[in-house]
Amino acid sequence: MLEVNEYKAEKRRYYKSVRSSMSVIEKNSADLEIFKKIINTDSFKNAETILTYVSVNDETDTLELIKYCFENGKKVASPRCLDKNGRMSFFEINSFEDLKPSYFHLLEPAEYCNEIVSFKNSLCIVPAFSYDKNGYRIGYGGGYYDRFLSEYSTKTIGICYDRCIEKSHLHSEFDIKVDMVITDKQIFSLEDKNER
Repeated sequence: MLEVNEYKAEKRRYYKSVRSSMSVIEKNSADLEIFKKIINTDSFKNAETILTYVSVNDETDTLELIKYCFENGKKVASPRCLDKNGRMSFFEINSFEDLKPSYFHLLEPAEYCNEIVSFKNSLCIVPAFSYDKNGYRIGYGGGYYDRFLSEYSTKTIGICYDRCIEKSHLHSEFDIKVDMVITDKQIFSLEDKNER
């Protein structure tokens, strides 16, 4: 059996190619289905603050979700990488103009945005190349979300395309599974299986 990091690197390459192979029509359709599923969950409806990455390129879309939050009175916070050692924090944004390009080629909250210090009644949308049916993910390899989620308590929803779901992934003791996985075709509720 492959060592966990080697396994993840191989899966990361594979699912990156799977995502990039999707047509624009396929991606837009899948993104819409994921968006509709998210906003109809109790976790989303009950949350005051939505912590979400800002999607770029072939990532599972979050721009429609962010726009919906702006229009429906939800507070939105997006991550900013604080260093290259896996540390990040979330900062409130009030419009897309509050987002600026970062050195990771991501869109991050501008310097003037306020840091979120309380995560009460929050929901975190967690990105990944792939999830398994137990809520473990193949992320981007920096460990940012696992470090954040190990320190702060918040509801979590992992999103990815249904073609990127596997039955089980190798994982380490530092990997934190999400409470729910949403794809364009299905939802896995995992809160009763979480040990956090």
